[in-house]
Amino acid sequence: MENIYIQFNSKIRKQGTTPVEPHNYRVSLKDKNIIKIMRTRIFLGGTCAETTWRNELIPMLYDYDCDWFNPVVKNWTEECQAIEEDEKNNKCDMHLYVITSDMIGVYSIAEIINSCWQAQCYGPHVNKVAFFVLDKENSYDEWNKGQRKSFNATMRLCKDIAPERFCGGWVKNMNDVIKHLEDAGFIKHI
Repeated sequence: MENIYIQFNSKIRKQGTTPVEPHNYRVSLKDKNIIKIMRTRIFLGGTCAETTWRNELIPMLYDYDCDWFNPVVKNWTEECQAIEEDEKNNKCDMHLYVITSDMIGVYSIAEIINSCWQAQCYGPHVNKVAFFVLDKENSYDEWNKGQRKSFNATMRLCKDIAPERFCGGWVKNMNDVIKHLEDAGFIKHI
């Protein structure tokens, strides 16, 4: 019988040499002799509009057993859009959305709902969805009462669609995002 090998942290090792916790990895068959173990890959969706939340979050993610895809580029082209769609629909098993008061359009909200349906109905590509609203001051200066009510209803809808695959809430900073993700078991500290 042939040996089976595992890809772990970009190195191939003989099976059994590295402990693997299955709930933190996606397993896909490359061919009948190779099993590819992949770390959680996070799609960093949400508000763009010159925001800095991704730049604040990414350095923190280095301490966790995950990879990520940042869709923000200087010049948005059709090729960039195709790459984003491939990452979101085929490579990233967790979709993280952070919405800030800099949000101009509503497409990210539609993406969040779509990701929840994908997580609940289609798996295994999208396994987890996280949706956070950044409210730095925790005051009504950033978000008015109607916006808060709407975001709370959207979070409830996400939870109803994908009850075991969704986490979200109001956050003051990226440390809060990390804490929520960790508490929900979406990421694991290395």
